[in-house]
Order: sequence, then C-alpha cells, then structure tokens
Amino acid sequence: MWKGKRLRQFGGTCGYFALVNAINYLAPNDQTLGYNDVEKLLVVTIQKGYSNIGEIFHYDRFESIIKEFKKLNKQIVFDHEFVDFNKELVNGLCENQAIVVNYCSLPQERVGFFSNSHWITIVKANKARFIGTKNKILIIDSLKLKKKKIDDIYAGVKKLKDKKFDWVEFLNSKGFKKHYMRRRIFTRHLSQYISEIGLDYKKKMDDIQYQNDYAIVEHDHSKCLLLTF
Repeated sequence: MWKGKRLRQFGGTCGYFALVNAINYLAPNDQTLGYNDVEKLLVVTIQKGYSNIGEIFHYDRFESIIKEFKKLNKQIVFDHEFVDFNKELVNGLCENQAIVVNYCSLPQERVGFFSNSHWITIVKANKARFIGTKNKILIIDSLKLKKKKIDDIYAGVKKLKDKKFDWVEFLNSKGFKKHYMRRRIFTRHLSQYISEIGLDYKKKMDDIQYQNDYAIVEHDHSKCLLLTF
C-alpha cells in the first residue's frame, strides 16, 4: 500500500523527502526507497555543498541533488525537468508523472519579504482508489498528515515571489530547537545525523563575517520539478 511507502521528514529536509515520496508513489514496489536511502543522499550532497542541513532553495542545487540520486540509485530510471508551475500542468498530469514544487509556507518574524518555503509532491491519484472520479489530484506532504487543497498550493507558489530566507532567525527559532536541539532518543540514525549537522551549521553561522555573506538567501520560485517514469 502507498501509505507504507510514504516517508516523514526530519528537520528542514522537505525537498529531499518530496523527491523520494514522488519516486515511491510512481516506481515499482521492488524499488521502494527508505530512510537509509535518504540519509545516503543527504550525506553525499551536503559533503559536496549542495545543501547545508538538508534545505533546498534553488533549482540548480536541486538539479545537482537529483544527479547524485541517480548515481546512487541506478536501478530507478526516470526523466526530469524544471518547468513552469501552473494549473494547466497539474490538470494535464499523467499517472506516470509527479510534480515536486515549493511554496510560501510560514512567514518569518523579520520585517520585510522573509518567509519559509516548503516542498510537496503532487501526483494524479491511482484510478483504482478513486473509481468514478476524473483528474483526482493527490498532494503528498512529508511534514503533515493534514490534507492540503490544490488552490492553497497555487496561492503559496505565487506568494513565494521576491521572498527571502533569514538563516539567523531560523537557527534561533523554536522550530529549530524542536527539531535539532531537543534532547530525545533518536528512533533513526537519520534523525541523529540531521540534528548533528544542524547544530554544526548553527555554530558556523555564529561567525559574523559568515552571517554577512550567507545569512540571507533568496527563494527560487514559480517553477517545479516534473518527474516522468
């Protein structure tokens, strides 16, 4: 069943998990990916500088991450491209395709155009589960179980235009403390790894010169990753 293949993210790794959940939904059952596969991809791409703690803000970085994924998982074959995100694309989605898109989620407290972004997966639902319906869209969110409406995603993608991200605010936020600093028993090695790299990056960002150079990041927006199997 699909529910058994859906993975929940740890920390700010939604782009990685949106990619893997898209593949798990479309790929054959014998090619299902697990948390160990996500960790391998995170380790390699963070070492190569494509991400700091699992975040993805830019399409060129995502492109590099996908190339590394294909090197690690040669048994999984699919085409991918970054295209404009719009209603026509969603409505014309085929059952062998998935969309991975980022949208404006929670605003940051800093005054100005600052916001968090979140990656989700959009697929055309399997006909066997929705008999009698047409163009049924399924939104897969690696963070929350609550169902999202496609109109909210359209609006969130538009809102991300001209938005920036403030690393200093995020690294000192309640959300960071909850997911990276909270003392708990790690149920998976992946969660421990995410916590360790998050805390290391927080120390790195404490350097004032590093803050001046890298604290503010602009979000790429309005496009999406289209996977075709």
